[in-house]
Amino acid sequence: MLALRVLRAWTRPARAGVADLSLPERLWLSAGLALAATAVVLSASRAGLLAAGIALLVLLVLEIVRGARGPALRSLGIAAAGALVLLGGALAVPFTRDRLLGASPLSTQSLEGRFGFWQDSLAVLGAHPFGVGVNGFLNANAAESVAGSTLDSPHNLVLQVALAGGIPLLVVVLGIAAAVVACGVRAWRAAARGGVGHARADVLAAALAGLAGYGVALLTHFTAPSTTIVAAVLAGTLLAQVPDGGLRLRLGVTRSLWSGARTVTLAAWVLWLVVALSAEVPLATGVAAAAQGNLPAAEAAFERAGALRPWDADLRGIAAQSFAAAAAAAADGGLEGAAPIAVSWAERSRQALPGTVSTERALAVGQLNSGDTSAAGQTLEALVELTPKDSAVAVQNAVVRYLLGDISGAVAETDRALSLDPANPTAVQLRGLLTSP
Repeated sequence: MLALRVLRAWTRPARAGVADLSLPERLWLSAGLALAATAVVLSASRAGLLAAGIALLVLLVLEIVRGARGPALRSLGIAAAGALVLLGGALAVPFTRDRLLGASPLSTQSLEGRFGFWQDSLAVLGAHPFGVGVNGFLNANAAESVAGSTLDSPHNLVLQVALAGGIPLLVVVLGIAAAVVACGVRAWRAAARGGVGHARADVLAAALAGLAGYGVALLTHFTAPSTTIVAAVLAGTLLAQVPDGGLRLRLGVTRSLWSGARTVTLAAWVLWLVVALSAEVPLATGVAAAAQGNLPAAEAAFERAGALRPWDADLRGIAAQSFAAAAAAAADGGLEGAAPIAVSWAERSRQALPGTVSTERALAVGQLNSGDTSAAGQTLEALVELTPKDSAVAVQNAVVRYLLGDISGAVAETDRALSLDPANPTAVQLRGLLTSP
């Protein structure tokens, strides 16, 4: 959003309508642009660097279409310089350089992981061409996973949309995206008739470039509120029309009354958002406290988070998983007292969001470590139906079958786990114990 503004401020302020900017103001704008580029470089994100490059390319194309031969050549040179700055900065930062060149083990692992995510997602989409519903990917993917996957997003916007609502929803979303771009380009062309450097044309060009970069980045990442809000603002910039006052005249509402109602509505909305988002603080505190073994502090933090966001079933599921991890540590002689709390939070989560794999796992761990083996067996029977290819669940079920005295069932579940994952060390060890004299 700052690139063209900074370019105009230093190269042609009079014609760009920024001649009134003082030197400190130009320096502040330039510092903002420099810090934005620095953030991209220090993020060590290859998708972020690619998105920045795509945004730069879109700005360059629009400048070439808009300007004469001389300005176009100058824009080309400036864009090349900007690309070199980004590339040089990426190569100058050791961790970013290693990620970019594939020298870091993490870079190879994350790249291979993306291809694994997409392959699993395509398998789920093939089995569910009309989608798995909102937030249904976790369960659907777990049903096809052998290694107990907890992946809740395919890390690709196209696949995410297709899995949420199937091919029909994907067609609708792509149509909306194409319409936004078409409207944006039409508005940009209209504004560009005002000449090179026209302020509104620059804003529209920047919005188009930003959305292009956003779309490219989301081909390897998952959506999040923090970035979606920014993209929505850019889309609104492209679609916005100059108000003509017609609505106000037809409804007979005065400017002051409409302005006051709008202000009150926005204030209430912002207050609600602040309250909802503030739940993230006690949520993080609860997760950390549970990991550290401070159960009273963890439970109090999760209760505060739940009070701020009572509709959020995922929040209760996170609490259940955190206490289940502590309960599993207790089984090895660590923290005690976490298992009943894990059961309580899992029960609260499943009331609002039943049949969630991660919550059912936490419930089974809590029940088993609470000594309620019979209830753990019932939970695992249902979990086996949800994740028939998960070797870890099969091993856990085998242990519970053994504790319940069902030796043949324990052997059968162990054999099933080994057929799914022959290298599962727990299953190999358990099989030896069950078959030993």
